[in-house]
Amino acid sequence: MNRFERAVLCAVPLGFVGTEVVARLAGLHHFPFAVLSPYSSFPLFTAAAIITALSTLRRREWPRFLVFVTAFEATKALVLLAQHRNLLDSWSTMGIGAWYAAIALSLWSVTSGPKSERLREFDLGLVRLALPIGVILSLFGLALTGDYIESTYDNFLYAFDGLLLGHLAQRLADWCNRSPILWAAAFACYQSFWLVLSVFVYALCRSEPGRAGQLMTRWTLAGLVGWWLYFVLPGIGPNMAFYAHSGTTASSPAEVYLSTMLVTGDSPRNAMPSLHMAWALLLAMTGWEMARRWFAVGVVFCALTVFATLGLAEHYLIDLIAAVPFAVAINALPALFDRDQPRAPVLRAVIGGVLLTGLLLLIVRFATEPLRDAAWLADATSIGIVLASLALHPTSRRRWDHAGAAALP
Repeated sequence: MNRFERAVLCAVPLGFVGTEVVARLAGLHHFPFAVLSPYSSFPLFTAAAIITALSTLRRREWPRFLVFVTAFEATKALVLLAQHRNLLDSWSTMGIGAWYAAIALSLWSVTSGPKSERLREFDLGLVRLALPIGVILSLFGLALTGDYIESTYDNFLYAFDGLLLGHLAQRLADWCNRSPILWAAAFACYQSFWLVLSVFVYALCRSEPGRAGQLMTRWTLAGLVGWWLYFVLPGIGPNMAFYAHSGTTASSPAEVYLSTMLVTGDSPRNAMPSLHMAWALLLAMTGWEMARRWFAVGVVFCALTVFATLGLAEHYLIDLIAAVPFAVAINALPALFDRDQPRAPVLRAVIGGVLLTGLLLLIVRFATEPLRDAAWLADATSIGIVLASLALHPTSRRRWDHAGAAALP
């Protein structure tokens, strides 16, 4: 990892502590540290912590790992029993000792290992911290969007979707709504992105350990920058805005009046760009640098993500389109700080991705009404932006000839 990537991952635990302090000083009613409680009811955090620990664990660490896991889980059980609590009261934190054990192993290696290995062990510790703490910060950040954003642009996003690819988004939502099997498949795909990420991290830790940190840096950056963009053109998604109360028989996109929508619920404002799609694209871009089969896995996962997000009506199609230039820019940004990386193509990707993402935001906000009379132009613009974004992606880092990177674990 370069210095920028290391700084981003260091900012995750530091931001976790800083956010807790700010939340308490501001008198907010929810705090990030609450998720670390043994009585926490956030199984998503527990799952992310466990899969992160297991995907980064090395064979030589297993003996100490099992000792640490036993100690942490036994301590938690004793605390619960001392408080006369039922052990099942904390079912959502069962196994969290695996994460604490993995962090303890990193601290052990950094403090007692050979000096030549300490920086590498420190980087691995940052990878182990990044995803679970990032989940906590994401939950907290999304809660803030619900607290502080009252009006959304769902009418604009919904109307623009009605211009794209023969109402593709509405068709997929309708199919999944009518078929329990398709809905279940879409739900499984939508919830699997943590698991797919862990598989990529597992493979990278065994072939190119430094690349695992690079992937987690981009994953973290996407979440942070995407969160700020949610304040620019906020939306709660078609399911909550249009389908929740009427199924897929909501008003036609062509009939929606283009004005902001007042939202009083606590639904997160997380429409554009779609981070689910951006994260899937980052995995495909990482796979491009690993091996053909990993690139194929990433591409298939991107296709499944499109199906899942639209089928469940969690996102608008334009959210997914905006994720393409956004992901290209995020993927290229840390490479600006690589000394051995050609600077020109990376800089073009960053600048081009930023400009194309901003252009889409402006088009949806200010050009949806005129495009209603020229749907073909909306299609052409969206497809053109996707193709231009992919053309900007630097390809010089592909290393498909490396046998070590080509093998599936």
